[in-house]
Amino acid sequence: MQALLNRGEIHGHRIVSEESFKLFSTRHIAAPAFGPTAGYGYGIAVDTLDGHVRLRHTGGMVSFMSAMHLDLDSRFGAFASINAQLGYRPNPVVQLALQLLRSEKEHGKPPATPQFDAAATVEAAQSYSGIYTAGNGRRIEIKNDSARLNLIVDGRTIPLQQTEDGSFIAEHAGFDLFPIVFERAAGSSSADADKSKRPITALSCGADWFAREGYHGESPLEASAVLARYVGKYYSENPWYGVIRVVQRQRQLWMGGTEPLTAIGNHLFRVGEQPSSPSIVEFSEWVDHVPNFLWLDGAQFRRIGDVV
Repeated sequence: MQALLNRGEIHGHRIVSEESFKLFSTRHIAAPAFGPTAGYGYGIAVDTLDGHVRLRHTGGMVSFMSAMHLDLDSRFGAFASINAQLGYRPNPVVQLALQLLRSEKEHGKPPATPQFDAAATVEAAQSYSGIYTAGNGRRIEIKNDSARLNLIVDGRTIPLQQTEDGSFIAEHAGFDLFPIVFERAAGSSSADADKSKRPITALSCGADWFAREGYHGESPLEASAVLARYVGKYYSENPWYGVIRVVQRQRQLWMGGTEPLTAIGNHLFRVGEQPSSPSIVEFSEWVDHVPNFLWLDGAQFRRIGDVV
């Protein structure tokens, strides 16, 4: 970071020429993932923050994600790393750090501290609110608080956090192993292609399925004994894969509670909703009518017990 802030110098020695650093830190092609005006230099994103040229990069490894921002004009840099692998990058934390450092140096007004994570806001949050009932009679409630959602269960109110794919996570026993997915009514025509505009009909989490109050289009289904043989917790020695949990919900197998598995052969299943999906799951090495292994795209997962 010091070498980049010094435009290619470190400890008084130039390791990158001025010409090369200019090429490195110039926008050559658009980089919309970093913002509407950002561009890619040579291996790094280039944009502006409060009128200052900023270099940015994110990355990660097994179980952690990181972000680095460098303000070339004020010559401040900031870095953060978090022990999570959920698609999140700590860019907001690093950006705030840069602004705080610069305001201190310039004796200016410090930036406003964010009140809450903007990612927690949910579009049309009120459309999710309602009572949801499982086949065994268990009732839970989803209630919106302005643009945020809460899960009300067992007398507790648990904030829901939305993920990039539109599902939600909740820090509550019984809902913490799988994302919460809201199901919507099927589209009636090509004009109804926007799934987000369809009414919500049910809520699912792992093997649990809850019908929304007032919805009568589908009923809770008893588990299939045939599909129950595949249900379990499968572990890979490859740290990039970790654990896969296969559950049965509404007589359908689900990987991780979100990806449907469709039978296409002898213990072979296609992953996902699209018929063109190239991902295949195979269950093998059967003992006492239970598979000992799951194979996903060539990676081996060993069955280590029940889902939990």
